[in-house]
Amino acid sequence: MLFRSPPHSFFLQYGRALLQSGKPAASIGPLKISVSKTPTADAFVELGEAASQIGEIKNAELAWKEALKYSPLDRQARESLANSALQALAAEDALKWLGPLEEVPGMRVSTAFLFQRTYAALKDSAGMKKWTEKTALLREKEQFRSSLDNLIADAPNSFWARAARTHDYASDSNWEQAEAMVDRLLKESPGDPFIIELADAVRRRSKLPAIEGIPVPKS
Repeated sequence: MLFRSPPHSFFLQYGRALLQSGKPAASIGPLKISVSKTPTADAFVELGEAASQIGEIKNAELAWKEALKYSPLDRQARESLANSALQALAAEDALKWLGPLEEVPGMRVSTAFLFQRTYAALKDSAGMKKWTEKTALLREKEQFRSSLDNLIADAPNSFWARAARTHDYASDSNWEQAEAMVDRLLKESPGDPFIIELADAVRRRSKLPAIEGIPVPKS
């Protein structure tokens, strides 16, 4: 049986492909068709990026604002609006767009850095210090995760790569798979503190130890 993508999805993917290949002007048509058929936050975010790349800033901002109607906490839309506000020397507006993202779990470095830039523009030294530290911490965590992903890709059957996958399974509440894997890890290294703590958390279905406890070489 042949499965076909819904029309809005087809035009979104086509427009995104054009945008990623450096053809923002050509991508606008398919993206507009996508939002006309089924408006989604993803399509409006891409439409805003395409408009921004060809210098249509007002249209870009309108598209990003439309994205927020369908996904109020869309990170890309809020970051794009904040960045546009900073370029227009409207730091207070930038903070308005960024504010709701502060409480969203899993903050990205890009978001924290925009907060840092915004507080710098506001000449708020305390806020700038807070977000400079937060940005550095998140960047360190992202670099660690990148190193861990490289380990998993390069040596998937190594002890610590399997420990990382176990942690990931547990983080996704795939407890049965995590428990089966952590039992094997315990047999291989029964005295390792991280594995002991991970095994206890998996069995109790409780808070996991920080994944940064896994020793990996830095990228």
